Amino acid sequence: MLRTALVPVGVVAVGFVVFLVAQAMTSSQTALSSTTYARLELGMTQTELVHLLPAGISRPAPTVDEPAAPLGADCDYYEARDGWLHFTDAAYRLCFRDGVLVEKLRLEDS
Repeated sequence: MLRTALVPVGVVAVGFVVFLVAQAMTSSQTALSSTTYARLELGMTQTELVHLLPAGISRPAPTVDEPAAPLGADCDYYEARDGWLHFTDAAYRLCFRDGVLVEKLRLEDS
């Protein structure tokens, strides 16, 4: 009977560890902390920001209503997370024109 009880507990424990590892990896690759976001200044170049922004691909545009992007700008989206167990629907939108940051915006459901 003890073995029968240990199997589900083991499966849940392994699932929890996989969840934690996935959260840590996702956060490090796609999330931007509020502290880092505050350090970003309009007019900075993408070259200057390369060491501040996550190395992974930014997430697709959120499903929240958002203002139009600045004319001629390309925007990237990052999860707004202050740690790998911080869950939120908020995202940061960073828009660049000719390699220069022209807009930074926090988007969230209202």
